[in-house]
Amino acid sequence: TYHVEPVIAASSDEAVSAGDIISVAASRLKPVEIKNECLKKGSTILFTGAATIDPAYLTDCKVFFDNAKMHEAYMEEAHNDPAGVEAAYKNKMGSSIYRLIDQGKLPPVTEIPSLGDVACGKIPGRTSDEDRICMMTGGMPVEDVAWAYELYTRAKEMGLGIKLKIWDSPHWS
Repeated sequence: TYHVEPVIAASSDEAVSAGDIISVAASRLKPVEIKNECLKKGSTILFTGAATIDPAYLTDCKVFFDNAKMHEAYMEEAHNDPAGVEAAYKNKMGSSIYRLIDQGKLPPVTEIPSLGDVACGKIPGRTSDEDRICMMTGGMPVEDVAWAYELYTRAKEMGLGIKLKIWDSPHWS
């Protein structure tokens, strides 16, 4: 449908270096490491999973959030965590960005644009073919629903899966 060719790589560095669009979907228990020198000009990286990101990349790319208010709440929770900020940030998807915000190397979370700002035309997204974009998500359920629907549609097309009876009649009827 989209005329996109996947790239099979032997290492994460090789995969990232080849990618124009990189989707990180790693577990928080074993985040991937992404190096600045591996991300080419014009690439977009979508963080839907955990990664250790080179700070040089984050301070040199365009960072967007899926929902800035949600990330603001995540940071506020971390700053109020009795175990301390570092313990709260450990293995969180946005922790690399949050640390740079805390250090004053990135603007406050409220000043980092959201994807909605771009979609509504409030701010430009990519302004040059060389712009490197970092899109940080925080676990918005709508993404999970969209992905689940995509999987459901593909499974149905392929004749896979089984129908499960969850109830005899819905509660709201």
